[in-house]
Amino acid sequence: SFSRNVGIANATHEYIYFLDADDLMFKHTIANLRRAVSVAKPDIVFTKAIFSNSSKTHPSRVIFQFTEKIDRELFQIVDPFGLLAVEFPMVGSNFAVRNFTNLRFHNDEFQFEDCLFIFEHALQTKRIVYLNQFSIVYNQDSLHNLSQKPLSDTQQTLLPRLYQRARNSGYPDIASHILLIWMSYLATRSPNRRVVLK
Repeated sequence: SFSRNVGIANATHEYIYFLDADDLMFKHTIANLRRAVSVAKPDIVFTKAIFSNSSKTHPSRVIFQFTEKIDRELFQIVDPFGLLAVEFPMVGSNFAVRNFTNLRFHNDEFQFEDCLFIFEHALQTKRIVYLNQFSIVYNQDSLHNLSQKPLSDTQQTLLPRLYQRARNSGYPDIASHILLIWMSYLATRSPNRRVVLK
C-alpha cells in the first residue's frame, strides 16, 4: 500500500493503472485501456484476466446481467452494487482508476488491499465500465503473493470497517459479500480457530 501511494502521489495523468509483481501484461493492454477511458470517461474501468495455474478467466459471464453495451467490447455497469453483491470482478491488475485527489490505499492493510481499495471507491461512484478483453495473466506466484503468507487477525482492519460502512449505507448484499471475504480471510489464516461475530 505504501508503494502504491507513492506512485499515486507522483502520478500526473488522469488515470492510474497498477501492475503487480505476479501479473503479466499483454502488449495491447494500455492501448485498450486508453481507448476505453477516451470513449466512456469512467471512474473505474476493468477488463478480463486469466489465471495461469488453471486457465480460468475472470470475471465470469454473470457480469453481463449488470451491463449495458457501449460499443463492440465496452460495457457500462448499470448496477454496480448488484454486481459487487454476487461477484468481485477485479483482481490485482485488471483495473484502472481515475486519479481522484482522495485516491489512496490504507497503509495499515497488508492483505486484500487492492480489493478493498476498489470496494471503497466503487461505493463512491456509479461510473464503472467493463472492457471485454484480456489485459493480464495472473501468475499466482507464491513468492510475490502476500495472501500466501500467514498474517494475524489484528492486521486486517479495513474489511470490518467496509462491512459496517456498506451495511450502514443501505447495501446489505455488498455487506454480505464483504463479510464472506472477511470470513474467508479468517478461515485461511486460522483454520483451527472458532470465529465469533459480535
